[in-house]
Amino acid sequence: MEELLKTHAPWIVPVVLLLLQTGLKLLIAEDFKGTKLWVTILQSPVEIGFLALSFMATILVSDANKVMEAVIACFFFVLIMLASITIWKVSPTGALRGQIVKSSVLGVLNFSITLPMLVYSISMLTK
Repeated sequence: MEELLKTHAPWIVPVVLLLLQTGLKLLIAEDFKGTKLWVTILQSPVEIGFLALSFMATILVSDANKVMEAVIACFFFVLIMLASITIWKVSPTGALRGQIVKSSVLGVLNFSITLPMLVYSISMLTK
């Protein structure tokens, strides 16, 4: 188990943090509702993006050899975050079929732009 964690910690820790954050937001002082879960899922790409941005900030303050690459990445990450937040804000959260389809498409788009940020930032941390 220890070897597994050593090998895969850079990927396991962010996933666990995101799941913990989501779980706590859904369960602490809240009545569980499916619509709340859906809204939380739609918001997750924004949180993934901010996690990636925080990893880049860690690189900026801890590895002088990667500063320029991290600054450039942070600039693009902020631009992507602006798009991600906009997508999240315009995603409908209603239960009507058309709204669910639209929010699903927008959610997939949002995940597709923020997950690569997380992958890139983790790869920068581990190289």
